Amino acid sequence: MFSSLFFCRLYDLVQCHRSSQFCWCVNPETGTPLQGMSKYNGKPNCSGKDARYGREIKGCVGKKKAKFFQRLFASLISEWIITMGEGDNEGAISNKDRAARWKFAQLDKNNNNRLERREWKPYREELKQLNKLRKCGRNFMRFCDKDTDRRITLDEWLDCTLNVDASMPVAKPKLMLQRKNPFLDILKPED
Repeated sequence: MFSSLFFCRLYDLVQCHRSSQFCWCVNPETGTPLQGMSKYNGKPNCSGKDARYGREIKGCVGKKKAKFFQRLFASLISEWIITMGEGDNEGAISNKDRAARWKFAQLDKNNNNRLERREWKPYREELKQLNKLRKCGRNFMRFCDKDTDRRITLDEWLDCTLNVDASMPVAKPKLMLQRKNPFLDILKPED
């Protein structure tokens, strides 16, 4: 009875990283970041229903989602490098951040700092072509449109690309060490 009345917050609902200017919502008991609940250059609203449960791309979870974001950023960064060249690295801004901002500017044809449906729809078709990740690509732009106004602002774009990617668990690569076969010294070929 007492435990149900007592709620201990071990972590603040909003966590911020000063140098990157990002803030995000966390689970107050575990400190785990909530996917899709971060904001660039401001504090997100961590009190609503979305903050408690996080947001997901419909039909795109787990390994599928991780693979989708790997492919998304591989294509964004390679397209950005091909178009702009690597150039010099501008301080603490990562290639992912610069590529995401560049792609937003490329998609924003009328330069109103919003991606309207007619601007993002061709890109959605491109994302749907990712092998075995059709649902992820099909629903990605809707996932980015947090306020469901059919327009994606730069904050929404950065939130659904950079922050969702950053909050996903990173798979540890399996190291395949070259080892000498132990039987080479024991076994002798027959003559």
